[in-house]
Amino acid sequence: MLVRAIIVNHNTSLFSQLALRSLLWSHDGDEGIDLTVSVVDNHSSDEDLAALKDACDSLGATFSLSRWPLAESKLNTHGDVLRDFVLTHEDAEQFLFVDTDIDFEEQGTVTTMTAEVAADDDVWAVQARFRWAEENRGEGASLDIGAGSDIALKVGRASARLDETKGFDGTIQRRCHPGATLCPNSPLFRRVAEHVGFSTAARVSADTQHAGFFDTFGLASAAMTAAGKRYVLSRATVHHFFTASYDDEYAAKRKADCVERLERFERR
Repeated sequence: MLVRAIIVNHNTSLFSQLALRSLLWSHDGDEGIDLTVSVVDNHSSDEDLAALKDACDSLGATFSLSRWPLAESKLNTHGDVLRDFVLTHEDAEQFLFVDTDIDFEEQGTVTTMTAEVAADDDVWAVQARFRWAEENRGEGASLDIGAGSDIALKVGRASARLDETKGFDGTIQRRCHPGATLCPNSPLFRRVAEHVGFSTAARVSADTQHAGFFDTFGLASAAMTAAGKRYVLSRATVHHFFTASYDDEYAAKRKADCVERLERFERR
């Protein structure tokens, strides 16, 4: 079985290297699954980028640049990069989406997730659990993180100034979190990728429960649900740094933690 994994990086190269190394360590020796890993970089300039490229070369992962230089875009292009990857890799039997701030801590994670998604034809995605959420908020807390929380939004026409646009109230909508998620490459999934995509979106409605914000993968999750498919939590658990690419208040602490976690691979 061919499983194609993707890690999207932008100036989080240290974390991406940990995600790459831990994923391959987790999968080492698993039979019957051909795992390929692609690191797609959104034109990074951080000091750890060279080490990430070296890691890709030494570990057999591919490194490439996205077609959206972040400096030239005001948009978060994470979902666009994931969509491009799906549509240009039709040969994949399954896709593994890995956020840059994921650390795989259990061996056989990919094997576990592929078995779970194959066990139920109605399941379109299996999402790994996040250890912190499970341990601090209770079993199953990794699913639909933040969903239902109130949010204030603005959506403006191209000809209008956004700061003059009247806002509206809504909620954060449910989604399958693409932090560490496995999806079969079904015809339905590819159609949703092509016509709906994986980018963030806002839904305007007077109904504050229906209105709101879809984070990356959110609108696609709604489309798959409308088609009668569902997403579930895996038995597998991963470590998630959360907000590795922003929230500067805890940046130094997270980076020190990442360096310490990377050292376990250097000792091997």
